[in-house]
Amino acid sequence: MSCKTKPTRLADTVEERSACGVGFIANLNKVASHATVVSGLSALESVEHRGACAADGETGDGAGIMTDIPFEMLGHRPGDVAVATIFVHTDPARKQRALKIFRETFGFLGLSVIGIRLVPVEISVLGPLARQSRPDILQAVIQRPAPIRTPEAFNTALYLAKQHTIYRLKLQDAFKDLSFASLSMRTVVYKALTTSQTLGRFYTDLQNPRFISRFCLFHRRFSTNTRSSWDRAQPFRLVAHNGEINTIAGNRSWAYSREQALGLWRDQLLTKDNTSDSGNLNQMAEAMKYPSSMAHLED
Repeated sequence: MSCKTKPTRLADTVEERSACGVGFIANLNKVASHATVVSGLSALESVEHRGACAADGETGDGAGIMTDIPFEMLGHRPGDVAVATIFVHTDPARKQRALKIFRETFGFLGLSVIGIRLVPVEISVLGPLARQSRPDILQAVIQRPAPIRTPEAFNTALYLAKQHTIYRLKLQDAFKDLSFASLSMRTVVYKALTTSQTLGRFYTDLQNPRFISRFCLFHRRFSTNTRSSWDRAQPFRLVAHNGEINTIAGNRSWAYSREQALGLWRDQLLTKDNTSDSGNLNQMAEAMKYPSSMAHLED
């Protein structure tokens, strides 16, 4: 559906266009169902007026949802594995190099990548600009090591492995070839440079009745201070943010100071100079949630 199509809104009493559209749906009884995913996508469509599009009228600034990992659909048991959704470059050589760094780094830290799945998509629904910049979208299944007994410890290990992978990608001039859309043993993110209405058609997984979840966090982006890109679409790994943070340079400077005080490598708190204000917020939230102990790791 084109960005020019008038959406059905959640509320028509006032015009609200000042920031991204974001919302959350959950089953109060904590029962996972496909109906929750469908409701989340329907709610996402209702905030299309809060998003923006490129000049082609079809490429959105970004739309996405976060849900429980659909373990049944993926053929794994909850607690045994984590899932990383990653965007990788479509050039075969650059893709192979980035995935090699990803596998080797996670493996070195005791996190075995036991499978990589190409996420099924319907490319025809994308706008021309989104199609030109489209990455390959993969889901990597990561085995929980036996010595790691708690979900908190597993998610912390995943965070540290992700940060070290990003550092190694930068060292080998491959930083733009791989990005983490989500990485968790509990949640997964499906996002794209689509409109709200086309996200569910782009990702055919979202049409599968076996894709069940207890909740759905949804986001439609209106880019204000950065250009649109696949990795800048939301939700991020922890948050979906509505608004604009106008102290970006100061926040980044404080983060770099904290890195030095903690003895971390540069970019271990804020991993991308060009990310959005919301991306910075997510990175800082991750750093506070998962205690960073990167200083002892050697390349």
